[in-house]
Amino acid sequence: MTTEEQIHTIGQALGRDLRFVEVPPQDVSADMFPHVPAGMLPAILAAFADTVGVAPEITSTVETVTGTPARTFTAWARDHADDFRARATGVS
Repeated sequence: MTTEEQIHTIGQALGRDLRFVEVPPQDVSADMFPHVPAGMLPAILAAFADTVGVAPEITSTVETVTGTPARTFTAWARDHADDFRARATGVS
């Protein structure tokens, strides 16, 4: 699932139309990631870049550890819709 598909899925869970806008690395600034120490931002951006076009590793770890299969991203987004709403409004 691409980042754009993830954002769309979260939007569906929220009942909102969300869109993903890719920002070129040279246009990224520390104020876009206030929770990340500025010195770490280049390494994080490089890690993001390294995943472009790479298929994700799908494992059975969740099921092995918990005895229950992992949820789909869609189910996870629905289950956490209230968490996204709280972050958007600043209410915890």
